[in-house]
Amino acid sequence: MQYHIEDIVSLKSEKIITDLEELAEELEKLSKLNKRLRKYKKVEPGETWVSRWIASPIAYLFPPERREEWLGDLYEVNGEMLHKSYPRWQVNLNNLGKTVILIISALQIKLSDLLSFAKVSK
Repeated sequence: MQYHIEDIVSLKSEKIITDLEELAEELEKLSKLNKRLRKYKKVEPGETWVSRWIASPIAYLFPPERREEWLGDLYEVNGEMLHKSYPRWQVNLNNLGKTVILIISALQIKLSDLLSFAKVSK
């Protein structure tokens, strides 16, 4: 059996492509695994000054389900921002902004409930 140079080159390029595809799949698996493990690995706490002394106490003014969801989201975003090496002042500013938005939305809901209650009672 005699091979031509073109056949040998095409066989080698197919092998290289197959190897690269396998490596890409392995890299994707490792990336997904690393992402899952990062959730459980706490190198730095997700709590910052603003989340501890301002956001958490204010969150306790809300119902437990809403409080847990909001604080969980806040700490998750904190952890991600800290993992991506954002400065702590920027994470604190983000927390402060989210807390202000939470207060404004809660006041809007209360005001809306109050207005709808006033309309119903007339």
